[in-house]
Amino acid sequence: MSPSAPTPTTPSSYALSAYGNHPSTSASASAPTPSGSHSGSTSTPDDGRVGHGQGDGQDDMEPGRKRRKVTRSRLGCFTCRKRRKLCDMGKPVCQACTRLKMECVYPPDGGARPPEELRRRSDPANPTKAKGHTPYSQSANVYHPHLSPKQLYDPGRHVAESMARSTPASNTMDDFVTIFGEIGDTRGGMTMGGPTGGIGYSGQMLPPPDPGLADWFGGGSSLDEATLQLWAADCLAVPTTQTFNAFESLNSLLQPTPPSHNPQDPTASSSVNAAEGAETGSGGALHSHPGSRRPSPSRSSDRDTPTTTSQTALLNYFHESLARLVSCTGDTAPSAFEAFTKLANMTAGVGPASQGLHLSILAWAARHMVNRGLAKYEAVSEKFSGQATRLVDRRMAELFDSKGVEISGSVEEEDRDREYMTLLAAAVMLMQFKICRGDVWAFSTVVKHLTRLVPYVFRTEVDIAPDSMYLQFFENVLYHDVLSSFILNQAPMVPEALIKHYHPSSLETLHTLTGASLPLFSTMHKIASLVRQRRAKRGKRAGWSDEELMDVVTPARELERVLEDEKKRLDALVLAKPHVKPHRYLHEAFRTACLLQLHYHVLNEAPASLPIRLLVRQSLSLLEAMSDQNLPGLCSAHWVIFTTALCCVPGGQEAGVMDDRERVDRIYDDILQDFGFLNVERSRKIVHEVWSRNVGGAAHFDWLDLLEEYDWEIFVV
Repeated sequence: MSPSAPTPTTPSSYALSAYGNHPSTSASASAPTPSGSHSGSTSTPDDGRVGHGQGDGQDDMEPGRKRRKVTRSRLGCFTCRKRRKLCDMGKPVCQACTRLKMECVYPPDGGARPPEELRRRSDPANPTKAKGHTPYSQSANVYHPHLSPKQLYDPGRHVAESMARSTPASNTMDDFVTIFGEIGDTRGGMTMGGPTGGIGYSGQMLPPPDPGLADWFGGGSSLDEATLQLWAADCLAVPTTQTFNAFESLNSLLQPTPPSHNPQDPTASSSVNAAEGAETGSGGALHSHPGSRRPSPSRSSDRDTPTTTSQTALLNYFHESLARLVSCTGDTAPSAFEAFTKLANMTAGVGPASQGLHLSILAWAARHMVNRGLAKYEAVSEKFSGQATRLVDRRMAELFDSKGVEISGSVEEEDRDREYMTLLAAAVMLMQFKICRGDVWAFSTVVKHLTRLVPYVFRTEVDIAPDSMYLQFFENVLYHDVLSSFILNQAPMVPEALIKHYHPSSLETLHTLTGASLPLFSTMHKIASLVRQRRAKRGKRAGWSDEELMDVVTPARELERVLEDEKKRLDALVLAKPHVKPHRYLHEAFRTACLLQLHYHVLNEAPASLPIRLLVRQSLSLLEAMSDQNLPGLCSAHWVIFTTALCCVPGGQEAGVMDDRERVDRIYDDILQDFGFLNVERSRKIVHEVWSRNVGGAAHFDWLDLLEEYDWEIFVV
């Protein structure tokens, strides 16, 4: 779309003339139809869980895509036989050997024994040398653990692959050193105890290892690149319950011992080590002789966590990439996400709350790196999130009883405020991790934690400054509260009284997640209350009385006037503070989406009605302008896109011009590509299912009923 296109019309004289130039919503000014417009599946899922393996080999949202036939390893190449893996029998090089850059040799006709060269270990000087294999593609084989056994989810493989292609393939030895530290000579201290048979991923007894493998464990061979490639594929890239045993065994073997010239930074690793000590109950340090790589008999406190080098890389990614990516203010204002790491540093080593916060930050950063194509961080992110979740859950159980009442004497009075804020920050980071992973279930525990902590952290008797840590955390909690399904189906996490108290502090300040739009979230909070009130009447035979109709319609009309006043407020703010002007687009997009929510979700108007179609066109033009002109706020516009998409109807445009649904699909493609959060694909699936059940948009279809049918929970952030 051309940035110089005329200004779009606005609802009920809500003009955007002060915005500057942006695309028109008229049919003649719409962008040309792209080739191959994306459309999603409309099938209803059978299971709402994430991360439990793959299905029968066919993707729900890509019905034409089928997996290649595989056979047992005894019929495959010698390499797959040696690995005891399935072989797809592709010749001259099978798919597994291509992916792992291994030599692929098939037996001659009638021959059953491997050639002599396959019995020898790869040459350490050139471990990846293979004849006839195709170039290795890192992105083409990224494992996606968020596919359910019934192919409920489409993790956006085409997006993940395109993002991974931008990341060069790295050396596996370097990757392992980054995650597990320097690997020295383990031959002197490695012993093989117990029976020769081993336990497989699923717990079955495996046959005794072949002599070459036994020699390696006994110290008869070096740790070469080929072995690391196999372990990287079999252990690290698949962090499911079936492979965590293998992950534990790998960490036990590759004990990280920092080199003497580069000691660990106690500040960066103390909280992680303490977390491991708290979970194992030992809390002891690792003792070994100087210069020895042999682990002590006791469990190492950092055995299951990466070294300080890897933690530093994750924290740098969090600060330099992830925090900026999801910030509306960019470099013009400090990121509110700095408050999380600042609090983690202030409370380092104090207790489980600070340990949980530190680990949850690392988990979110690692998960986003996985979404960007760095699959090696998947096991790390799962490990960190599991540790952080256990620490936070355990501490919350010590502070509050089953009814949410604070247990007297559970925390020292002078430490009370700090610990509650730290637990709240850790819970928000865990929520971010789950959102980034694309979870649509198991949010209830973290929501319960935040609901209990909010009244203790944010109090009406305390006045706060606009740039204080309290307001930064408050914005983050309110943002996730308002843009979730919980506030529509159950209850809000933030009480109305707190929003009224904090409202004046948010009027003239740019915020990290909401830009200049935070005051609108007070209105969105009230709209959600009306949605709950309307949904409470479902299935009741008595219907609506006159008083009940007035109780819903009258507040809805009043909120429309509030939204008009909010536009005037921002007009005045832009005149007083010109640097706020680029944030008008996000503010107007949120305001337009609020009007859509009032008409569609509260007043039950059909998407095909003309007022809703006009609001949809205005919202799409704003979103396209933000994307085309690289204006701030698109990172926070997921809820706007979702609300707009639910109200889109097909057709209604001139021939050769994209209709509203095609325009929404293109915007979905852009934000999934640009931001890499897998919850975007989940909301897109909901949208496509709503479209399939309300083809022409002539009736009102409540997407919350669909969510209930799927047994999903979603944060549209």
